[in-house]
Amino acid sequence: MQVRRLTHNSLQLSGKRSKYRISIMATLAEIRGVWGPSKEIWHVVESTLTSDKLPDYHEFDTVLKKYKPQLLSLFSSSRRSALDRKNIQEHGANSGIEVYGEPVPRIFSQPFIQEALNLSDILDLNEYASIELLLASEHQKPRFPGLQHLPLAIMLYYDGCRCLSYALRLLIQWRFDGSTDTDLGEEFIELVARYTNDLMDEGITAKILDSLKTLKIDNIISKIPPNQSTQSIKYRLQLNDILEEYTTSLAECLFVWSFYKPLSKNDSLKMIEYVKNRKPSTKDDTLNTVDVFMLSTTLNCIDFEALGTGENENIPSDTSHPLVNDTTFIPEMHAVLSANASWEDEGLRGVILMAWSLVLRVCSQQTINIDNPEMLEDDEVILEYAIRIGALRFLRHKVIKSRIFYNEEFLVRRIHSLITGVIILMPLKIKELRNAADESARIQQATMLEGHKEPTDLRMEFSDFLYLIGELYKTDPLNLQLNLEYWCQTDIATTYGGPSTTVGYRGRPSYRQVNLFKFVRLAGDLLPAFLYVPYVEMLTGLATGSQAAYFCYLILKSNSSGHGGGASVSWDHIFYSFKSYYVSLRESVSRSVPGQSQQVHQITPEELAALEAVLRLMQRIIEQDETARMALYENQVYMPLPVLFGLLGCVVPFTLKAEILLTLAGFSKSQEIAPGVWQYLESSQIIRTNSDGNRKTGIEVELTEIESKHETYPETRAFITLLDNLTDAFYPSTIGTSARETGFQPYLKFLLEDVFLKFDTRQYRNPSEKWQIASLVLKIFEKFMRNYEPVPEFFLESQPDNPNMSTDPIVKPPGHELFLRMLQPTPVLRLVLSVIYTACNGLDELLSSAAGRDFLEEAALYALRLVELSLLLEKQLLRILRSYDISLVVTPLSILLLNVNPHTGNTDHLLYIARFLTHGNTNSSLSLSAVHILYHMCRSSMLQSDIITVLTNTPEIALEIMKGFVEHLETLHNEPNILQDLDQEYIERDENILTTSQTHTAVSESILELLLYCLDLPAPSLAHFLLGYDVRKSVSKTILQDPGILGTPYTCLHAILGILQRNLDNGFKESPQIIEECYHVIYKLCSSTETCNATIRYLRNNHEFFTKHLIKMPFIEDIHIRDELDTPDPFKVIMLLQQSWLLKCIALELRSTSLNRQRSDTHNLVELLVSSSDNTEDDVGSISTALESKTFISEFSCLDTGRASHQKKIRLFYLLDCINMKQDIETDLQLEFFDPIALEQAVQSCQQVWRQNNAKICNINTFRQIIQEEVNNILSKATIDKERLNKEVQALLKHVLLMNSRQCALYAKLQAFEAWQEVVEIIFGACPFDLFQPKMREDLLLRLLQEILDRCCKDGTMSEIQGPAAGVVLALMTQFRKFTSFKMKDKPFGLESSTVDNKAEYTISFSTFRDVLKGILDFILRSSGKQQRVRMNLYVALLYYLQISLDASKSLESKKNGNDDMMVLYSYGEVIMDVICRDACDAPDIGMTLAFTVLDVIVSMDWQKRWIDYLDVKGYLRHFIEGIVRSDEILHTLTVSAPISMKPLYIYESKMALLARISSSEHGAEAVLRSGLIPMLTECKFYTSRPSEQLIASEGTTNDDESFTPDAVDRHRQLLFPILEIILSIFSSLGSKHREAYSQILNFVRQNLSIFYATLRNDNANVSLMSLKQLSLVSTIIYHIGDGSSTWYSQFGSSDHDAQKQYRNFLLQLQKNVLSLIPRFCSHHQWNQFIKRASVISHHGYSNPLIESSQEICKQEIKLLLQQICLNITAYCRATLAGTDIYGSACFSPSLTKAVPPELSAARKGLSQLKKLSQWPDLSILIQLLKDCVENFSVTFDVYKKYLYKWNDSADLMSEEWKDFLPEDMILMLEGKLNKNRHQFIYTLMTKVVNNKGKEITNYFYIIENSLYVVWHHLEYFFFRCPTLDEYTGVLISRRAEVPLKLRKLHDISLPRSSVIEDESANKSDSERITKEEYEQIKTDAPLCLNDSLLQKMNEIEDIFGKDKSRLEFIHALIRNLKRIMKMSN
Repeated sequence: MQVRRLTHNSLQLSGKRSKYRISIMATLAEIRGVWGPSKEIWHVVESTLTSDKLPDYHEFDTVLKKYKPQLLSLFSSSRRSALDRKNIQEHGANSGIEVYGEPVPRIFSQPFIQEALNLSDILDLNEYASIELLLASEHQKPRFPGLQHLPLAIMLYYDGCRCLSYALRLLIQWRFDGSTDTDLGEEFIELVARYTNDLMDEGITAKILDSLKTLKIDNIISKIPPNQSTQSIKYRLQLNDILEEYTTSLAECLFVWSFYKPLSKNDSLKMIEYVKNRKPSTKDDTLNTVDVFMLSTTLNCIDFEALGTGENENIPSDTSHPLVNDTTFIPEMHAVLSANASWEDEGLRGVILMAWSLVLRVCSQQTINIDNPEMLEDDEVILEYAIRIGALRFLRHKVIKSRIFYNEEFLVRRIHSLITGVIILMPLKIKELRNAADESARIQQATMLEGHKEPTDLRMEFSDFLYLIGELYKTDPLNLQLNLEYWCQTDIATTYGGPSTTVGYRGRPSYRQVNLFKFVRLAGDLLPAFLYVPYVEMLTGLATGSQAAYFCYLILKSNSSGHGGGASVSWDHIFYSFKSYYVSLRESVSRSVPGQSQQVHQITPEELAALEAVLRLMQRIIEQDETARMALYENQVYMPLPVLFGLLGCVVPFTLKAEILLTLAGFSKSQEIAPGVWQYLESSQIIRTNSDGNRKTGIEVELTEIESKHETYPETRAFITLLDNLTDAFYPSTIGTSARETGFQPYLKFLLEDVFLKFDTRQYRNPSEKWQIASLVLKIFEKFMRNYEPVPEFFLESQPDNPNMSTDPIVKPPGHELFLRMLQPTPVLRLVLSVIYTACNGLDELLSSAAGRDFLEEAALYALRLVELSLLLEKQLLRILRSYDISLVVTPLSILLLNVNPHTGNTDHLLYIARFLTHGNTNSSLSLSAVHILYHMCRSSMLQSDIITVLTNTPEIALEIMKGFVEHLETLHNEPNILQDLDQEYIERDENILTTSQTHTAVSESILELLLYCLDLPAPSLAHFLLGYDVRKSVSKTILQDPGILGTPYTCLHAILGILQRNLDNGFKESPQIIEECYHVIYKLCSSTETCNATIRYLRNNHEFFTKHLIKMPFIEDIHIRDELDTPDPFKVIMLLQQSWLLKCIALELRSTSLNRQRSDTHNLVELLVSSSDNTEDDVGSISTALESKTFISEFSCLDTGRASHQKKIRLFYLLDCINMKQDIETDLQLEFFDPIALEQAVQSCQQVWRQNNAKICNINTFRQIIQEEVNNILSKATIDKERLNKEVQALLKHVLLMNSRQCALYAKLQAFEAWQEVVEIIFGACPFDLFQPKMREDLLLRLLQEILDRCCKDGTMSEIQGPAAGVVLALMTQFRKFTSFKMKDKPFGLESSTVDNKAEYTISFSTFRDVLKGILDFILRSSGKQQRVRMNLYVALLYYLQISLDASKSLESKKNGNDDMMVLYSYGEVIMDVICRDACDAPDIGMTLAFTVLDVIVSMDWQKRWIDYLDVKGYLRHFIEGIVRSDEILHTLTVSAPISMKPLYIYESKMALLARISSSEHGAEAVLRSGLIPMLTECKFYTSRPSEQLIASEGTTNDDESFTPDAVDRHRQLLFPILEIILSIFSSLGSKHREAYSQILNFVRQNLSIFYATLRNDNANVSLMSLKQLSLVSTIIYHIGDGSSTWYSQFGSSDHDAQKQYRNFLLQLQKNVLSLIPRFCSHHQWNQFIKRASVISHHGYSNPLIESSQEICKQEIKLLLQQICLNITAYCRATLAGTDIYGSACFSPSLTKAVPPELSAARKGLSQLKKLSQWPDLSILIQLLKDCVENFSVTFDVYKKYLYKWNDSADLMSEEWKDFLPEDMILMLEGKLNKNRHQFIYTLMTKVVNNKGKEITNYFYIIENSLYVVWHHLEYFFFRCPTLDEYTGVLISRRAEVPLKLRKLHDISLPRSSVIEDESANKSDSERITKEEYEQIKTDAPLCLNDSLLQKMNEIEDIFGKDKSRLEFIHALIRNLKRIMKMSN
């Protein structure tokens, strides 16, 4: 026996549904009273017996024993106690009462105590139990808004009773039925069997019967105080449903037990006693559910089949039945049943006696030992008595018509067995009944002939028996087909011509079949009129089902062919009668004389009943069987359509016309017959379609005049049914073409004007018929709307100025008129909304079993669907109207629904639609349509505030609506066909064919889809209200609480969390689609800025949501399926989406806890992610101990490299394993009839969004319609093999379904990978840096990188997932780069190796890390050129790798790592070179820039210069350079106008950086020179045009400091600087003496002198950080030009005098400009002036973020640039002194006056102060620079050593220590940094400061060296070689140019006189001329300026700094020569 699915509607507490089980059990952990134990036992029994996992046997045994008393007593033991009442009254409000689970007694208020006592009186319950029940009601109060504690406590009490009964029923059911196919062991089966036997032995039957007798809802309701029942009607309905389910489950317990195992004799007698005193109490006078089950149980107790069924079938008897094994059972039972005691219902007694008579008959046929065998002879007497007291009518009217009867298979089978038993076992009695009926027929006929009144005592038993049989089998919702036993199929097929294919039973028919078929045949023989209608009704019932209908058709056909001996029940007789009536009626009309009263032939009531019965039989046959329908239609003798339509035109009763119309409706189900029906319908003019005024005829008149008068409307209902079937089968677009305007308009007008708009105003004898008519007409309206699609042609026809209007009228479908009426305030719309309003109110007050409720629900459903479809189509209509400029006045229905409701005077249409969700006992399709309407309303974001206002205007109703949403959301049915439903995941479901469970699931899904959509709307939205956020004040400020806390209601958010938790507890048994959408809602809440804080906080603190759910991941256990390449599994797709949303939520939680410094929460989640997935929730307890250390060290990490061979996989890798990165390639279909291109377009046109996600799938239903239209088109044009065409269509549909599944699978994989990526990036990017130990972080990063790269480099990897995978690789490499940059300390600039503290060095295992390089390179090669985003990410990852390698090489002072990496690159040959170079040539902008950057880094590591050779040989280098020339115009526009895009500039910079890198080596520089870079750059103009003043001024007014685009000046510098840097690289690589390099660069400088002179002449007012950078570069180039000038000058021959002169003039002019910089940049005082203005100096465009964030760092950078400029100037002066033949022997004037210390000025008093002016700077400037540099060197070096010491110990510095040396503004910045970033940021700052100080002392040293050399050179010249004016008498002799002056060695004192050229030029410079006075003055000032103290300091500087330099002792030699010069001069 199958486990029955019980459903209950209103109350949501049932344990069967388990809707509140988790939360309830949690709240009841401390409350143990009446309700808690019942919930617990039900939970344990259900979870144990229905679980897939093996439960604990001992725990189950313990629970069963524990709660056995409750099951036995059913709460009867907990009765009231006077003593307990007294104790509560005395101590409850004073000293308190002990409550289970609370440490101290609890004091209650006096009203609470009084409520508890009232509850005790109402339920007859113990007072203490009443208190605990009231406490439970307080906990459950948030789930039942508006319900007070006392009514709720009563509800909880009976819910507990219900749970007990459920547990008992499940135990009994599982014992007999579920244990046969369970995986539980024999011990469980034995335990349940023993336990249930004990319950039965201990009297559970009596307890059940007592409970059923005493329980009455009216008594309970009457005891509740009036002020406690605030919702009396609804509460009564809810309580009634609970009690009904409770009593039903109790009755089912006895029924199931008695069905499988007979009750004992005593229990059987108790059952007889129980039914004896029962009387049906329902309003329709039928048995209720309990009575039906109790009757069936009683029949099981006296089941005659337990004795066997006789010799013919040899069925053995049931030896366990008391009928067999207890000899006293039959006598005692017979005595009880045959006693004369009165019964409450004699009909019920008759049924029992009928069954008992069969027992006696079977006993009489067998040998049974009983004391009084004579009683067995009473069988026929008892049966006769049973029939006479109404057993047959009782079964027909009270049992079979019970609403529960056909829902239970075994109830139907029991009555079927009873009836067939009478037929088979009592044939003589049946014959006697037939003879009595024949006699009654003769008496009736005789009295009629004599004109007497019909006798009242006629025997009607046989008629009743036939009616009973017809009624029993007329309905078969369970498809049992029990009526087939009445058809002896073999005999019918062979005797009456039936085809062999219809035979259901092969072989010889059974004894039962033969006898039952014989009964059917004999009952129709010689049939009197008295029995004609009962017999036809019996045949109608027996014809239920396709096979039975066909057999019935054959029998009627056989009767027609003579086999029945002219039987009156045959097709010939039936259609002959129809024709006779038609002819007679037509003749009577034609014979009537006009003007006189017509004497029309009247049909007698008996004839009318027979005709209607025959028509019903015909309806049943043709509706059930297509073959019979076509056979009757095609029979040329019968001609059913003309005959039936002819009768419709005659004057016959409207009830007969109704049956005729229904018969025609049956014929109309065939597409072949429907066109003929349309033709006859048009010609018959039943509805006048011709334009003949307003005169009504046919059914219109009968509806108005006849049916309205009788207040019943069968003909109207039948005609609507006919139209419904006709429009289903065939809709002729050309209907009415000959006689009227084509179209359905007349029929639609009748349905609208005459039926629908007037149905509400007519009177009805049966009130339910009103809603039946409404439902029928609304159903057909809904179908018209569902099949309607707005097209422009329907609206353009009405436009008078439309040029495209066709001359032929357009036939508009009926849905067009309906749609337009729904978009205007028409009576149709008002009535539709009125139906919705009336139904909403009516369903609140009607019981589930109330008459007419089904029709009311159906009418409301179709009305709601009309509104839904109109909302769905209105946007499409408005789009058409706007696109074609159509002047049609319509109002969107979304606006009309917000108008005033005439019934209430408020704008509450939407409120009443939403209230359908509050009706728990209604059809769930109503709720589904209501949710869809709300969804379409919410799609208009402008209406959000209005919608929320309507729904929340009344707080009580708002809570009720919220409760309705919650109840439907939690109503999940765990049906076994859930996996089959998933197979249809990609097919749009038809709501009309959904099962109950599917509808419930659809409602839940629709609610979640509504929430998902509304969460994307601006807050507040409907979703925020339903989820419990404050929509009146502020959503973002909402504080979420558990239900009941601070008045918090139970919201959809609580329901979602409960569903998710239950899904985890039940082992993922809930609906996967629902769970996926629940996780999606949670993610939307966590990711929204409005709700994220409140949601994440609530989930973390109140539910531990993230930890509990992460422990259960991964959800997909069978991860090895990922390697299979077959069709994607929808279940795994949905599960993958579940994981993706949850992982995204976890990523958000990790980020939130990290930002808020909630280390413990972050630690817990990270530990679970990097632990092995087999850890349970209990393992998380080790987290607390792990937190004691600051770093994350745990055995869960499983990352110990020493155990790599047997290490476990961590959860992150298991989650990655769930994502199958492979997917099979779609195979092309071999199409014969369809065009592939057209099919692809059709698929694209049917695209729709899948499940609120971004995945696009093809709507298979729409696609099928398109294909069907194409198939019809193909078949109409040519003769095609239909079979092949159909196969191709099926293959095409399967292909589209497979495409859909692949698209969804791909989307799920991408979502899952994206979520996994987010988690990984958050772990390493946002979580505290010290969460992992260094080695663990390195291992985890390496393993993740290797895993991703390995997967992506395999064959078959999806291209779609390569992009996200490359993003993960980039993110991981970024974190690895940060990690290594922090751990591998670079040696600061200028730091000696002996000073480095090696304890902080960190090394990487490059042997493992190099596999990452190989993986990245393989990934690059596998990615196609079209996947540029993949390439970009991989290029950046490759850059990070190479930077890590370079940093490691620097840190380890070894190039081995870089060389090994290059060997890996070399191993790929030219393949990888070609890929990167091609991307550098033709990739998109960003890809090109990254490719150049990669080449830049690789070239810097290329120690074999292979890459440079490849670039040169393959022409790429030349191509890159030519590309610069090609982009000249584009780059030029960047400096002369505002740029549109900065991309050309970035490409240019990356390209120039590569060229500079190539030029940095001698080999590369020569290649660059060969490629003609410098000459090509000389030809360009983009860097020559400085921005205009207007452009600078305009950008200065528009650009702010935060503008991303640099200003015009900075853009010009960004173009110029790379060129200058390349020139410097060439000079550095080849030297200044390289002829080719010097020639090209010299030509470049001479062609662009304006740029160089403008840079040199820039005044201080315009100096900025970038201008100083520019001056530094220019001065460096000029230094190199000056350094190589002598070599270049010497190459001129005698014939190149002019060129030589031009070159010399150029050099002298250049020297003049350089020397002009000395006063400005060779002074420490000037440096300080620049640095003081650092706060106002613009550093925009400088690429160092530290400089941009700190003024102190900015000042340091400025100082370094000033030092570099000064160094370049002094180096230039030093270089030019070597070319004295060009520049002269001196460049400074012979004056040291300004350099003499003030305290030594007295030694100079005797000397005259010279006032001579000179164009050259004084030599005193240089000496003062020497002094300042020497002084500052010492100070800077001391600071450098201090910083260096702290840098070595940076990891151990306290906060106060690093504050001592960092800049103040940096300290303020660090105060706002998080702990996780502060340490790394401090280290970066310290490194920057130390490097700057190192650069400072280096610059000081070289400035001192250069300046000291220049001073020495000048003093030596002035003292020994420079002639005075007196000596030459004012005439200077020029030197010969062809004899260059060689630089004198340092140890030479002076030049010999002979070396002085006598013919020196007379026009020497001022610096080369000296007077006697100047000579004397400089000779005096030199010792004063260059005193011993200064010289000694310089010696010490060289000893300290220059000891590791190659030029050691250079300063010492200069100082020795200086001293010697000054000594000799004196």
